[in-house]
Amino acid sequence: MRTLSFVSVAMGLLGACAELPFETDNPDFISNDGRKVVSVCYSARRATRADVEKVASKACDPDGAAVTFLREDKLYNGCPIAAKQRASFLCAPSAPPASPKAEK
Repeated sequence: MRTLSFVSVAMGLLGACAELPFETDNPDFISNDGRKVVSVCYSARRATRADVEKVASKACDPDGAAVTFLREDKLYNGCPIAAKQRASFLCAPSAPPASPKAEK
């Protein structure tokens, strides 16, 4: 019984130490259409899907950009143990610069 209590306390402390989502290295993947790929490490105990997407959006563009979920991996992904899941996203294509309109 003491062992079970110790394990419960230890797991609770590890969960409390979970990190907020952050940008990390991408998996070995190249987008077919040349769009930028960004990846985010996170802990499912601490972050919501919206939190992860917000970090990915800022990684695509400092002002924020639309992202499309690409894949998730949990093993051998380079993320620390406190944020072991990695989600990868495709950034929305950049809008072409607006051309100046000719004035008459």
